[in-house]
Amino acid sequence: MKFKMSEDLKEAQYEDNQVSKKFTLIIVIIVSIIVFLIVYLLTNWLIKKNEPAPVVETKKEITDKDVSKLINILEYNRDGQDEYLPTFYIEDTTTSNLTDRELLNFALANVDKSILTKTDKENIYTIKTEELENNLKSFVKTKNDLFKEELNVNLDDEILNVKYDKDKDYYILTYTNKDNNGNNNDDDKIIDDYYYKFISAKEFDNKKLEIYESVIFTTLEKKINDDTTTSYICKIYKDYNHNNLIETKPNMSLDQLKKKNIDISLYESRSATVTYVFEKDENKNYILKSSSIN
Repeated sequence: MKFKMSEDLKEAQYEDNQVSKKFTLIIVIIVSIIVFLIVYLLTNWLIKKNEPAPVVETKKEITDKDVSKLINILEYNRDGQDEYLPTFYIEDTTTSNLTDRELLNFALANVDKSILTKTDKENIYTIKTEELENNLKSFVKTKNDLFKEELNVNLDDEILNVKYDKDKDYYILTYTNKDNNGNNNDDDKIIDDYYYKFISAKEFDNKKLEIYESVIFTTLEKKINDDTTTSYICKIYKDYNHNNLIETKPNMSLDQLKKKNIDISLYESRSATVTYVFEKDENKNYILKSSSIN
């Protein structure tokens, strides 16, 4: 009888131990799952926290106020017949050497006669160097100083002569009306050396703005025919070095060239694209950072 009770007791203890082991195992499994979930959720949260937020891209119209203001500066003093060619490639405006002409254009683009100091001579004004430099810095941050040489600017209806007065530390601006007969009639200036069109713009997170421009380059060759008449061969290129030919227009007369000028809209899909990148500064003004052409 005692033997049977001992056996029953051992069996009961064994069953208790098994139940205890199963309970412990269940607890371990539950705790492991909880720990795993906590680690997983925490890791996932940290990853998402460190991931950059998706960039909000907004299409902007060329006529948008901010965009058009920047375009007016970019195309200031542009003339396809002028020797001046915009720098379509600037790696970084804060470190790159901008030309005197570019600095002049960027500094003068927003200058209106109303803010200039008028002299006692007609159409001659002055502006302090500091004011002109501040105007330049509102568009581009550059290591370059403003030019100190005399320079002429070919505006729409006027010729602007700019001189620096070292003694008074200001610039003298002289505006002269263009003569109606003052157009260049040379054969090689019948068409412009390049044609451009600003086509679109995008804003990114209200911090960065990109403006896109379509550009083509041209050459004109004069040809004397067997019957002594003159014709022209016009070639249109994608690049400034004239290596990537888009189209050749042979046997064109002078009248044809004058009546039917180059329409860049016809070549937008094959033209070069210039991308201007602007970034907002501490004053929330868009500053030109770089430009590239491809």
